[in-house]
Order: sequence, then structure tokens, then C-alpha cells
Amino acid sequence: MENYEQELVIGQPFNPYLLFGGVKIPNRLLMDEKMSDAEKLLFGKLLEVKEMEKNCQNDDPFTKKDIAECLGWDIIKLNKIIHKLRDKKRIRILKTNSISSQFLFEFI
Repeated sequence: MENYEQELVIGQPFNPYLLFGGVKIPNRLLMDEKMSDAEKLLFGKLLEVKEMEKNCQNDDPFTKKDIAECLGWDIIKLNKIIHKLRDKKRIRILKTNSISSQFLFEFI
């Protein structure tokens, strides 16, 4: 997580434009009543992961553990939500390495 606390003073106005990085959830997805909030949040996090990989901002591939920690979840919850996204045809799991908890996926 980026450290923006030094730039901001509580109670003082600020312009958030380009100030924060993080999860971005498409509006169309936010309005999808068939998806739970957890599924939407994970989808947004996976978008962020792909963007970071594309821009080479992360030398080490993300693992399930990394993603679970970022979201404040345990691995069991993360795996359940991953499978729900798969079942709803939002992602396709390409490869899972159970030793490192690394997994490869694509959006569909």
C-alpha cells in the first residue's frame, strides 16, 4: 500500500486526483446485482494486479497470500471468492501452484 498519510492532514481539504493508487472497480460491475460485494472487490484487486504486472511495477508475481493480506481475508475466503468468479465466468484460472500459492488467471 502506498504511504500518502504524510501528504495529507486530517481535516484539511485536498484534491484526490491522481493521489491514490489501488483497486478500481468498473461502474458496470458495481451495478451487477448478481455479484456480491466481495466478488466485486476481488475483481477490482485482480484488475490492479494485472495492471501492475503489465507496467512491471512488481518484480515478484503476486501470490494468493499477497492478495488475501491486501484484502484482509484468509486464504480460504479468497479461494471461495476466486471460484465464484470462475463459476460466474468473470475469470479463467490458467494455472495454480499449490506450493507457492501463485496462480495465473485471465479475464473473460
